[in-house]
Amino acid sequence: MHPEVEVEVLDMTQIEESRYQTALFAAIDRFKPDLLAYSWRDVQIFAPHEGDNSL
Repeated sequence: MHPEVEVEVLDMTQIEESRYQTALFAAIDRFKPDLLAYSWRDVQIFAPHEGDNSL
């Protein structure tokens, strides 16, 4: 829709927790964004569980 807009996605699930800050700052320094959006998505895996018949 807007080819002039550059987007970079940093998938924090692929980074060790101890390196989060370093990786985030490195990505910001490399990409130099005008806007930074952060989304926290808590993914829950639904699997059979003996304590809950609905699963």
